[in-house]
Amino acid sequence: MLRYHIQTVRVPSGGSSAITISGIPQIYDDLYVVMSLRGTSISAGNQALMRINVSSSNFTVRALYTSSAGNGATYSDTTGAVGTYSGSDNTANAFHNGDILITNYATSSAKTFSSDAVFGNMGYSYLIFNSGVWNNSSAITSLSFVGTDSSSTWVENSSISLYGIRRGADGVTNGAATGGTITTSGGFTIHTFTGSGTFTANRTLDVEYLVCLSSSKILHTLIQQFSPNVSRILSLLQKKILKHINLHSKILHWAKFLTSV
Repeated sequence: MLRYHIQTVRVPSGGSSAITISGIPQIYDDLYVVMSLRGTSISAGNQALMRINVSSSNFTVRALYTSSAGNGATYSDTTGAVGTYSGSDNTANAFHNGDILITNYATSSAKTFSSDAVFGNMGYSYLIFNSGVWNNSSAITSLSFVGTDSSSTWVENSSISLYGIRRGADGVTNGAATGGTITTSGGFTIHTFTGSGTFTANRTLDVEYLVCLSSSKILHTLIQQFSPNVSRILSLLQKKILKHINLHSKILHWAKFLTSV
């Protein structure tokens, strides 16, 4: 399993009512979120809420919390709670820490997630575990985090970091597609074919491809397989390549003639 950093958003001076990451690429299996939050309101009873694709509905969450004071409880939530956060009544400049795992975020099935969060105060600390479902078939393209107190804002240096996870059977690549020799680079999965083979996509993907040709015969075969419009373009390209080869050959013969006289 490999984890790739996608984006980190840090709250600037003056604060912000929400922290949002949008344009999430659809090339991973799971998402992993690291939270560091502090709000301007008191922390008691307040939760950090996750918004998926701007939606605040279709959430079902169960939570368990405990504290160093020895008390604890369970509760249910339908607003996307992913843990409490440090507030104005907590130790000065202290931020809560937490993380979230969202599985199968790019599929058309319901999205499950789990989170844990902890924050400390002078003399005690809290630990909260959440498990939930976002019952929606849409792929996740954006995540936003707000507080339950609508008048509260995230203070400067609160942050959200988003990572993509690949969890293929070989521990390196994801299960989005098979075929060829599979490697990764810069957050991309690369399938290299040096001979006959089949590229099989296991879900809808955005694919870029590069064809490397070693002879005009291969190019001619590709021309026959493409549509007529593309074939005409490639045919012109083939003629230019062959013209270049012929010209190069003539230059070599001419140079050989000069050196022999």
